[in-house]
Amino acid sequence: MTATIEPVTILGGKLTVLGTTLIRQGPNQWEWCDGTPEPRVRDLTPSMHYHFPRRRVCGVPCVEIPFIQVIDDPHLRRLLDGPHMSGWTKRRPRQQVLLVPLENWQPWAEAYAMSAIWPAEHDREIRAKADSLRWTR
Repeated sequence: MTATIEPVTILGGKLTVLGTTLIRQGPNQWEWCDGTPEPRVRDLTPSMHYHFPRRRVCGVPCVEIPFIQVIDDPHLRRLLDGPHMSGWTKRRPRQQVLLVPLENWQPWAEAYAMSAIWPAEHDREIRAKADSLRWTR
């Protein structure tokens, strides 16, 4: 699959890609700005995008995220804001990490949409459709 790391825009409270021609209507539900559903497009979620190490802390399975990455990445930065996420920080040699309990990480990482993704073999057709809807690159 090819991940579109195109600029993401929020339009009317909805995630959009390809110059607002492709709009997320719900989990793994994308449609074109003309109302046509696009079933080939899926959500790109943190669980697909990131591959952080996991370890047990006091018997609790956790995801270990470099704190500097949490600060620098706007998607991960949401971990610091939401009441749905609790974690601990721990210093490791030359690096501080955010330890997020797996029971908190998984629901968020599987539901939060960062962008859109679609199979590489459909890339040309999807971009052509965006062009037909006046997408300017």
